[in-house]
Amino acid sequence: MMLIFRFFGLAASEIHGDMNQRQRMESVESFQRGEVNFLMATDLLSRGFDIHQVQTVINYSFPVEDSRYVHRVGRTARAGNSGTAITLANEDERKEVKRMAKQGKSQAKPFTVSQALVQKIGDSVALLQDYIKTLIKMERKERELLLAVIDANKAQNLLDHTDEIKNRPKKDWFVSGK
Repeated sequence: MMLIFRFFGLAASEIHGDMNQRQRMESVESFQRGEVNFLMATDLLSRGFDIHQVQTVINYSFPVEDSRYVHRVGRTARAGNSGTAITLANEDERKEVKRMAKQGKSQAKPFTVSQALVQKIGDSVALLQDYIKTLIKMERKERELLLAVIDANKAQNLLDHTDEIKNRPKKDWFVSGK
């Protein structure tokens, strides 16, 4: 989704489990400062982050648990504020979305997207398929390179500090019946 947003010139940041804490915080802060208009997030963001002035939450994937749905859509209702939560659901999931919305005491208004519009957007995204695959490969290679640099730094530290490491007192571990 980030690649598609970038391709269409939409200012977005992302947050997911493959990022370190510093990267996650930078993404959230750029969203809060208004540097980006969209924050793409996995369920990682549904709890534990307090993000102010969220006006709209779009659930791209259907939440499997009621509590996840409540926490996701609750992003728009902090401190008495209101907002809009959109959950993309197929026909089989639609009834479940309505049930969850009722439990959360919110108003669910079904909206059907025409097949022609879905096809048009699908065709646009299909044109990007090769571009997206290339970018994904580049990102993977960058990540592998970063991990290799981290491993090389660890190995260099071990070499530089071998004497110090070997001279540390051995740790004793005790296990008791308690």
